[in-house]
Amino acid sequence: MNLNYDLEIEFNKIVADILKNEEFLKLRDEYHHGFTRIEHSINVAKVSFKWAKALKVKDYVDITRAALLHDFFTKEELHGKNQLIHPGIANRNSIKHFGINKRQSNMILSHMFPLCTTLPTNIGSWIITAADKYCATYECSKYKVPTTTVSVMVFLVNFLSIRL
Repeated sequence: MNLNYDLEIEFNKIVADILKNEEFLKLRDEYHHGFTRIEHSINVAKVSFKWAKALKVKDYVDITRAALLHDFFTKEELHGKNQLIHPGIANRNSIKHFGINKRQSNMILSHMFPLCTTLPTNIGSWIITAADKYCATYECSKYKVPTTTVSVMVFLVNFLSIRL
């Protein structure tokens, strides 16, 4: 996801501290949808930032930061557990390392909607949920043959989730 020069500068200022955090940087070695988890998270954050700015949402800074943190967990933290609980782990890590607020917490906890039990309660939650599905669809299709059954299933789940 590319931003124009001015938006890229603003985006970088908003997320600079997160992108320097040692715990967050561990995501460079974690793979997700054919990308590293840090690349996926940056993609979701940039899309969320761009959409929030386009919609003139006042808390676009909180949205951008929560979007970057939505998958802030390692394989070790998830080991042996259901993938659908990762929003809770990401939320816990985000509170611990960045002191996120309640709105940001809902954005992270609900980003898997409708596959999770936390409902989106604010516009930022809806933006991140849609941006995550948009990016996951793009990322999966980029590294998988689009006509395979798995790719079609991923696309349909993501597409239907955006429409709900």
